[in-house]
Amino acid sequence: MGVPEAALAAMVAAGHDGRALIRTDLRFHRRLLLCTKNGPLARLEVIIETGFLARDRLVNSADHWANPVPFQA
Repeated sequence: MGVPEAALAAMVAAGHDGRALIRTDLRFHRRLLLCTKNGPLARLEVIIETGFLARDRLVNSADHWANPVPFQA
């Protein structure tokens, strides 16, 4: 299993735990950036992280998220 696949598996394993999903989603996208081997793009991680954290806190503000991976079900 490659790095993005392992990170995606961690998101699925987080189940309905909203806080765990936020952490694993961010980890997944960080790994995608690293896989590009594009230094300038990877440095955008700080901006992307801020946006993702804000989005995830709004979308997944509850401790229980009803549908963690809607298109994977």
